[in-house]
Amino acid sequence: MPTIVFGKIKTNRYTLLKYLTEFKAKKEPDESFIAPRPLPGNLPSDYYGITAITVGSSNYSFFTKLKTFQVITEEHYKTELNSIKYKWTA
Repeated sequence: MPTIVFGKIKTNRYTLLKYLTEFKAKKEPDESFIAPRPLPGNLPSDYYGITAITVGSSNYSFFTKLKTFQVITEEHYKTELNSIKYKWTA
């Protein structure tokens, strides 16, 4: 069973959507990237996404090098996941 690392990344909307596209292209079966999708007319200044990535994958190598990537616990990941009503997924 592969080792999974959970993380959170904060960024702007443009970069977040770029990360979602890149993540989807390199995604392995056990990996996920989810970001809350704001309702129309309610655009926040900061966006974030939560990830579950496999140690040693290309996504792991990419995301862990980013300054805004923060490792979180599985419980925190699940709490964030349950609080997201509308989302973008990869």
